[in-house]
Amino acid sequence: MKRNTLIWNWLSVFCLTIIAYGLTEGAETSNKASTIRFESLPIYPGFNAARVDAVGKAIGFQNWPQTEVRRIGLVISKSLLSRPELITRESTSYSHVPFDQVPWGTFEWSCQCLVESNEPLPTELLPERKARLLEHLSSEKRNDPNFVEEYLKRKLDRYRKSKKYCLNGEMDVELCLGPSSRAAQEYMLVIMTENTMPTEGVVSMYTHAKRPKRLGTVSFLTESTKKDDIRVKFVRDNIFLNIRGNGCFADEVLPVAYKIDAMFIRQPALTYEQLLARRPSIKIAANAVKSTTADHFTAPYNVSAPEGANIVSVKAYVDGESTWFEDGRIVIRGKKGKVKVKLTATTSELLSNSFEREVIVPDEEQDSQP
Repeated sequence: MKRNTLIWNWLSVFCLTIIAYGLTEGAETSNKASTIRFESLPIYPGFNAARVDAVGKAIGFQNWPQTEVRRIGLVISKSLLSRPELITRESTSYSHVPFDQVPWGTFEWSCQCLVESNEPLPTELLPERKARLLEHLSSEKRNDPNFVEEYLKRKLDRYRKSKKYCLNGEMDVELCLGPSSRAAQEYMLVIMTENTMPTEGVVSMYTHAKRPKRLGTVSFLTESTKKDDIRVKFVRDNIFLNIRGNGCFADEVLPVAYKIDAMFIRQPALTYEQLLARRPSIKIAANAVKSTTADHFTAPYNVSAPEGANIVSVKAYVDGESTWFEDGRIVIRGKKGKVKVKLTATTSELLSNSFEREVIVPDEEQDSQP
């Protein structure tokens, strides 16, 4: 998925890092110029409070309407587009954001339209490209003419394939479920400010942005001069939606935004307690067992979703480091004794939950019952 690199580099750090309450207070105190204080979103490393404050003040963040309505998230598909047949490639992914130190789900969907290029395909690699490729070979391989010929032929074939198609348009959709409308709005404000533009440019862009009527609780539309790159950001109650489309998908952005907003509105309004009750249930066994197929231990686990939902993402960690799982068992490698095993799961409603417990890994390689 093609995303703004800085935004998504931050998001990967943001989703894995929760700053302790005392440090958050200290960071806010040290930046006395800031008057906008987040209630749910943790402060992340490199957070530019002055920039967020400037943009937030300019677009009236403190006066954005709040609602007590809470809704579940949705999974978006190409069926919302008027021309889904244009899509030649698409992908989806799930993650989570730690609002109030509790994970809440995010969903990303991306599609592209690739068309065959009218440009003639290259018949050989450029001399400088050949030289760079050969530099990385050992002297033995570089002095073998047969190997070099085959090697450069493979590289040329790959290069020709990369030039066979060109990008005619793409669309990215991000949906983030929050615990409240304020939390979703905080997330939107951060996304607005996470780019390489000068602060003055961001302020100007959003103060002059269009505000689509009857779209979300608060919404913004920005577009390129040629209107071939359109972006819509809005919050409906406790849900943030970010859509960007360019090329052949640019004119789809606003209609898709309205369709998704209508889907949000048709959902029943829930209380905070009802929302929490629909989080997935997670259990992890207290004792690890020896794997029957490999030389490592595993911790059995069980994850279940409430009626009407299904599990779409499971992420496992051992002592804070990401690991994998197989057939309902979390893989534990190179550990003995007590280890901390954590599991985070997300449902199709974008409700997430985490569970962590201390698991005993036997000192001797023998089976241990959970």
